[in-house]
Amino acid sequence: MSIHSLPTELLHEILSLAVDQQPSSNQYLHQSRGRTLLSLALVHRTWSGVARRIVKEERWIVGYSEQQMKRNATRLVSGRIEEVRVLTIEGDLETLLSETGRERWTGVTHLRIIAERNRTPMGLESFACFPSELYFSIYSLFSLCV
Repeated sequence: MSIHSLPTELLHEILSLAVDQQPSSNQYLHQSRGRTLLSLALVHRTWSGVARRIVKEERWIVGYSEQQMKRNATRLVSGRIEEVRVLTIEGDLETLLSETGRERWTGVTHLRIIAERNRTPMGLESFACFPSELYFSIYSLFSLCV
């Protein structure tokens, strides 16, 4: 038996362990993880789909202006948001949710929000579209820069 004949679920676990754990703690690690997984996708055709699926499971969205967040939302809607499991947002969560549709984010298991210090606080209704067992953390840019 070779590694190429393993079931996709087991191959998913092996490739996930081969790179840094998700969720990535910063954007550089997130990008590095994605590059490593895409390189692994080139090793063998059976690895390609699994590695690409792992890359799609984690999204890091940056959009401090409303216009920038709307552009990102448009790109996301053209892809498959339903596959996202780990979501990090640097910017306004409300704009992203209103542009993409709240019902699309039911598969997210980890949510990290990095918000500007002068933003108005979010109410609990902002999180209603996410699963109740969601793990989330909120950071302000002020606390990250101190």
